[in-house]
Amino acid sequence: MKIVYLIMDGLGDRPCECFGGKTPLEAAVTPCLDELARNGMTGLMHLLAPGVPVGTDVGHICLFGYDPAVIYTGRGPIEAVGVGCDMKPGELAFRGNFATVNEKGEVIDKRAGRIRHRTAELAEALCMDLGDGVTVRVKEATEHRAAIIFSGPGLSTALTNAYPSSLRPLPQEFPWVKAKEPAAEAFAEKVNTFMRRAQEVMAAHPVNVERIANGEKPANALLLRGPGFMPEVPSFESRYPGLKVGLVVAQETVLALGKMMGMTIACAPGMTGGMETDFNAKARETLRLLKDHDLVFVHVKGPDLAGHDELPEAKKRIIENVDAMMASIVNGFGEPLIVAAGADHSTPCAFGEHSGDPVPVLLSGPGLRRDGTTEYSESGALLGGIGHISGKDFLNVVLNAAYRVPKQGS
Repeated sequence: MKIVYLIMDGLGDRPCECFGGKTPLEAAVTPCLDELARNGMTGLMHLLAPGVPVGTDVGHICLFGYDPAVIYTGRGPIEAVGVGCDMKPGELAFRGNFATVNEKGEVIDKRAGRIRHRTAELAEALCMDLGDGVTVRVKEATEHRAAIIFSGPGLSTALTNAYPSSLRPLPQEFPWVKAKEPAAEAFAEKVNTFMRRAQEVMAAHPVNVERIANGEKPANALLLRGPGFMPEVPSFESRYPGLKVGLVVAQETVLALGKMMGMTIACAPGMTGGMETDFNAKARETLRLLKDHDLVFVHVKGPDLAGHDELPEAKKRIIENVDAMMASIVNGFGEPLIVAAGADHSTPCAFGEHSGDPVPVLLSGPGLRRDGTTEYSESGALLGGIGHISGKDFLNVVLNAAYRVPKQGS
């Protein structure tokens, strides 16, 4: 049987007062996901280890069955590949945020009001030569995000981030990078020089002049994090011979990982990496890939963004839209289908950042065991038959449902 594996980015949450102590998933009306849970098993997944928060990059590496300790060098190169950058050997990439700083140089919004338009103009203006053979090129990504690629001698990943997850409350002093070892001090200064020049360029840029005139927060600074060199990643099929894998995605980080792992990528007009996306397009692309693929991952970014923005009602609404999308996929396929669901991490609305809370998972399909679960939710999964499991191990459980895990031993 074919497999659909739904990934709701940042799905996990904690009880919300506005829902009477329920999580957004528990408060959402999800008839399709609940029916799938009743026809299968549920459990709780710790992506990397119990209680350990992970980023979207590490979370998805685990979901896809890889070991971050082996292939992860930093999120920067993943972000760069996701936006179409062709990185050369020896180049180093950061992921970045367009941010807003005040007249004191303090960060007052680390996402520049979630800027959505004309970031390509800003990125083009920030490509520069830093001297000593070091150059920088910048490429815009989804909303406030960007990829920043450094070329030249003396590059190093031994730097602190200029975007710590603890960048709250705001305003906060601008977080310049620091070297973690003496050999990286010269490169740390190059990076800080770039960020200073970036602020100077963006302060006078027409995009920001217009934003200020319209009462919007200017994108007048860049926050850098996740430096890394391009890693070598074995293909998905090399690990599971004969398994043809597709990925329906619009968010650059996840898209990049899919490319690096040799998956077939599907992204249609209307699909976005934001809270608003065309769920019908995602369903159509999933059904299209299922015609000649064995496993199709379907990624939805919205729940994570709503969690970061501390919007539980929006998170609930997005989850309900996902449920309707899954009903279209299950009913539209017309053949027996194995369905799995999970997430890359929790993003509690009360916290606004990733947490180490486990995420609920489900596995459903004809002929599979049932554990008596009545709904797909955090509380419903507590006593599910899958139990507590890691991201890497859950993928094996999913593939085993279709007899696709290579046998160990004779």
